[in-house]
Amino acid sequence: MKIIVKCIFIVLFISSSIVIKAQNTITAEVIKISNKFYKIVCKNTRNYTANTLAYVGEEGILLIDAGYLETAEELLSKIETLGNGKLKILINTHLHLDHTGGNKLLANDSVIIIAHENVKKHLQGFYGQIRNVSPEALPDITFEDSYSVYFNNEEIKLLYFPGHTDGDIIVYFTASKIAFLGDLLLTNGFPSVESNAGGNIEQYIRSVRKILTFFPEDTRFIAGHGRDYTLDEMKQYYNMIINTTNTIRQGLKEGKDASIMIKENILRKWNVKVTNGPTADYWIGAVVASLTNKNTNPSIAEPLLNTLIKRNASAAINQYREFKKNKFNNYNFNENALNVLGYYLLGKNRVEEAIKILKLNVEEYPKAFNVYDSLGEAYMKYGDKKRAIKNYKISLVLNPDNINAVQMLKKLKRN
Repeated sequence: MKIIVKCIFIVLFISSSIVIKAQNTITAEVIKISNKFYKIVCKNTRNYTANTLAYVGEEGILLIDAGYLETAEELLSKIETLGNGKLKILINTHLHLDHTGGNKLLANDSVIIIAHENVKKHLQGFYGQIRNVSPEALPDITFEDSYSVYFNNEEIKLLYFPGHTDGDIIVYFTASKIAFLGDLLLTNGFPSVESNAGGNIEQYIRSVRKILTFFPEDTRFIAGHGRDYTLDEMKQYYNMIINTTNTIRQGLKEGKDASIMIKENILRKWNVKVTNGPTADYWIGAVVASLTNKNTNPSIAEPLLNTLIKRNASAAINQYREFKKNKFNNYNFNENALNVLGYYLLGKNRVEEAIKILKLNVEEYPKAFNVYDSLGEAYMKYGDKKRAIKNYKISLVLNPDNINAVQMLKKLKRN
């Protein structure tokens, strides 16, 4: 399973977005908020979801976030049933591919894409998502601090609120009192701070605190993943962020690293329901990385990708071990880096090599549920049903709320 966080540790967010052969049905569920607003929940083949928001009126449709590349066609088909069906403006709340992946398909000469200037910078360069973004998928308009759009008789403010990444914006409909927060708000698990995408825990805390006083009491807050929140729920979310961060900070003062804090399950008293979102283990690692600035280096995925392109998985694994031994302080080593590489290989139908990379990820992170989920998927694609079932079961033991593992096991047992 690929976390849309993604952790970044990211993503290399990066996040949440490589295209793989369909195993489950792709859907885009339309949820009517009012005659003008429709939340469209995009679900990819791995049962991960990402929220988008369509604002409909006489001038056409404004869409916030584009979902995954693989769900873009389904998303577009639903957009065409709303209002006059004409998409005019697409706004990206940040760079991750579960929010920008659909840009290429949705973009055309009549669609203007708007995002923070840092989003365009990331998408123009190599950023660990293992694929270059085509020119037509890049933002047409960028800004630094704020930008206003006047569309369908409403002022829509785009406000820079960094923290999850260095390009996060909030899209606020001033008359309707609806604020789309992107991944500044995740209601399907713990929060996400992606250091390799410019995210920072202190900045994230400042941004969420500012949300509590910036917006009116009756604002509806729409998350990048999960259900909507009220302002009271945002206050509870903020308190959870403060208290968990302080607990992790105290652990660091006591000389504990992330692995020790994860082993001690120091966040056990926070009853955060994790479905397909970031886990407590991820949050510990992300906060530690941000507080200690350990994740500011480039991802190990970058040199390994070049080796995979030019050579093979065995050479990349040897390089990984050599760099971890001799260049550990020069790169960001994390679970998501190897996971992204595994999905790159699956996307290229280099399945046996993908299994090798994902087995290394299990070896490196034996307590992370997501690595077993990903390896299970690789074995399923390879046709090794027995090993696929075994890995999905381990993933489910480590995280009983892993919906993807439940559904994959049902599918495997039917076949």
